[in-house]
Amino acid sequence: MTKEEVLEKMEEEKESVKSKILYGQSSNSSANGCGWCFDVINHAIDLVEQLDEPKKVIIPQFVADRIEEAKEHYGSEIDPLKIVYWAGSHIIDSDSHYEWLENIHNQELLFNAIANGYEVEN
Repeated sequence: MTKEEVLEKMEEEKESVKSKILYGQSSNSSANGCGWCFDVINHAIDLVEQLDEPKKVIIPQFVADRIEEAKEHYGSEIDPLKIVYWAGSHIIDSDSHYEWLENIHNQELLFNAIANGYEVEN
């Protein structure tokens, strides 16, 4: 679930609680509880908005091409490990491409690119 999806769900819940308070859909005894809940939801929304999003990594064009090919091959339900396997087994264009994938730092970049998104280096 993305940060935006969490915020959307929390806003929906906040509106639901707000309606209960404003339109008397709760008894007087539980109205105070709804008010407290409203404050808690607002505080939670503030905290979620402060969360850092994972930064997109920068990868070479040939790696981005392999990731996109893997997505086409495996369909919309993407298992990151399958994409890593696909990308690794299809990076045979040149020795330099193979060497790129042999580097442990680059393997981490590849996995991070699949998990959090990526930008292509210029």
